[in-house]
Amino acid sequence: MKCRAGIPLTEAALERATASGLQRRLMLVAKAAAGADTFDHAAAQRLGVAIRTTPGANAAAVAELTVALMLDALRDVSRRTNALRDGSWSAAIAGLPAGGLADAWVGLVGSGAIARRVAELVHAFGAEVWVFGSPRFTTERAAGWPGRRTESLAELLAGCDVVSVHVPATAETEGLIGERELRPMRPGSVLINTARAKVVPEEALDRALRDADSAPWRAAVDVFEVEGPGFTSVLSDNPVIVIVLQIPVGRLVGRQARPQAVMVLAGATIGAGVAAAGASALSSGPLSLAVVWLAVVLFSLAEVLFAAATTELLFAPELASHLSPSRTTC
Repeated sequence: MKCRAGIPLTEAALERATASGLQRRLMLVAKAAAGADTFDHAAAQRLGVAIRTTPGANAAAVAELTVALMLDALRDVSRRTNALRDGSWSAAIAGLPAGGLADAWVGLVGSGAIARRVAELVHAFGAEVWVFGSPRFTTERAAGWPGRRTESLAELLAGCDVVSVHVPATAETEGLIGERELRPMRPGSVLINTARAKVVPEEALDRALRDADSAPWRAAVDVFEVEGPGFTSVLSDNPVIVIVLQIPVGRLVGRQARPQAVMVLAGATIGAGVAAAGASALSSGPLSLAVVWLAVVLFSLAEVLFAAATTELLFAPELASHLSPSRTTC
C-alpha cells in the first residue's frame, strides 16, 4: 500500500487489510513523504505490517512551495489579486511598497532535508538564514549550511522577519509555537507552517493574527487539523493568512524524455561514424569490413549500457528512498 499526504492509517483499517480470510494480506505500507504520524505504529507492529517512509523524497517540492508562500505573504499577492478581481484598485495598492526576501532575516525551525533546501533557496534570494534545529544539529553540522545556528527558539522568533516551520509532529513538538511564542515576534513578520498543524495550533495562530498588538503580521499554511472532504479551519476566514492545500509535484514529461533524447543523439553520432567507416571499408578489402562489423557490435553494446545507465540515474534514488527505514524527520 502506498499512502500520500495526511491519510490516516488506523488500527481498524490495518485489521481489515490483514484479516485472515484475505487472499493477499497487507504486509508493507510505504508513504511518499517523511512523516508517519498519521499511522498507528503499535497496531502495525502487532499485525506484522512494516512501515516505510521516504525521507527527503518531497523536500524539493515542499521547499519550493514554502518559498512561494513566503513571497505571497510578504507581498500580499493573494489579497491584492482578490482586490483586483473585485475591481478595487485602491485596495490592491494598499500597503505598498511590499517586502521581499532580499536582505530579509529568515528563521527555519527544523534542520532536516526540507529546511536545508529552503535555506539554499532563500539564501539565493539574498536572505540571511537562521536555523534552530534538533539536538543533532550541532555546530559542526551547521557549518555546512548557508546560514547560522541559533541556540534557542525564542531568539529565532524574536529576531527574524520570516519564520518557517519544518519539524515532524511528535510529543515534543506539539504546540511548539503557540500564542505565547507568537506574541514577541518582530512587527511585520511572517510565519509559514508547511510542517504539521499540531506544531502551530490553528486557534493560537488565528488569535495572534487578529490581535493588533501582537505579531506576526501575516501567515501562510498548507496543513490543517481537519483535512480532506470534511475540511474545516478557523483560519479559513482570517483575511491576513494564505491557506492552500499541500500540492504534490510529479516529474516533468520533458525530464523523463531527456535521457532518451541524449541516447538517440549519441546513437546518431556513433552511427554516422560507423556508416562512414563502412563506406570506406567497401573499397578496402575483407579486413576493413571485419573491423566495421566489430564496430557495429560494440556500438550496439554501448547503446544497451547507456540505456541501463540512464535508467539507473533516473530511478535509483527513488528506489533507494523507498527502502529507507521508517523515520519521522522533516
